[in-house]
Amino acid sequence: MFGKLKEKLFNAVSKISEKIYKKGEESEEEIKKE
Repeated sequence: MFGKLKEKLFNAVSKISEKIYKKGEESEEEIKKE
């Protein structure tokens, strides 16, 4: 049971960090345009 909870937490963190990474890439591209 604890393993599944840990897995869910890890998946959530992975999705959040992926979103942040993608947003970071997008803002980097915007900076390069200017």
